[in-house]
Amino acid sequence: MSETDLTTIPNIGPTKAAALKAAGFETTDEVEAADVDELCEADGIGRRTAEDILGISSLDRGGKEAKFGDVREDLLDVATEPVTDEIVANAAGISRSTLHNYLDRHPEFEREYRQARAQNARDITGLMLDDEWDGEDRNLRFIAERAHGFVKTEKREVEMDADINSEKDINLDDESKEILRETLRRRRGQ
Repeated sequence: MSETDLTTIPNIGPTKAAALKAAGFETTDEVEAADVDELCEADGIGRRTAEDILGISSLDRGGKEAKFGDVREDLLDVATEPVTDEIVANAAGISRSTLHNYLDRHPEFEREYRQARAQNARDITGLMLDDEWDGEDRNLRFIAERAHGFVKTEKREVEMDADINSEKDINLDDESKEILRETLRRRRGQ
């Protein structure tokens, strides 16, 4: 169902909403389906304002006025690939900020996009957990880190053969001091 309160669209306040309604835009769907030139027909709506309303970032200006409907399927197709959000956006001819604007403004698209990205993350994880993966495939590791934020963590134990001497005052309660003493005794083999 289309919203009739145009102020629910980012970058539209009451004054711009009134101007758009006077120009014949009654619903949010009508505004979002319009192109820059159509929005500029409303009093007080210039080209830059129209681009802001449509979520066209400065990187997309200059003839690249891709509307959401024109790039939606391309974005979802590329989202299944092991690439970053920036590459997904570039493949559809838009900037990353425009992609994020689309995600913010279209909840159903955001859900589908996140599902596509999650499927790709599961595919990568499956490859990494495969018994035949030796852990040395740098490309796969790079993709996992860059595209999905995976981080390799390691747990290492460190043995210390040093006497702990400090001239700093450490304010510990009696119980903590006893625990520290006991730990040091065990490490020294006493």
